[in-house]
Amino acid sequence: MNISRLNPIGYEAKTEKGNTYKKSNAAKTGLLAGAVLINAATYAFPKNRISKMFTTGALVKEIAKMCKKTGPVKFNTLLEVLGVAGDLVFWYISGAMWDKSINKQRAAKADELAQNPNAAAQAVDKK
Repeated sequence: MNISRLNPIGYEAKTEKGNTYKKSNAAKTGLLAGAVLINAATYAFPKNRISKMFTTGALVKEIAKMCKKTGPVKFNTLLEVLGVAGDLVFWYISGAMWDKSINKQRAAKADELAQNPNAAAQAVDKK
């Protein structure tokens, strides 16, 4: 296993053509950390409505209020756990998709620069 893949910001990787580029993990890490902080703030400050607006659990509760439906009280804990898990999974997948897009662009640019070494000099001259 390549331990550098666990770097939360990024690491060196190779394209299919063998060119090196900096692979990103930053979006995945940042969005997951944000989801953890927002969910922690929701439970640390239970009366703060602003932090609750960004959680899945609060969204489910608001929809239930709007529909005037309430479930048994014993399911509240389960719904809160599923809401937190849903938030973490959603933001992790969103970050992974964003990183995939960034990495695809970086790999294409690395391959392009390897084929045309003068492209880097031309890009600098245009600035």
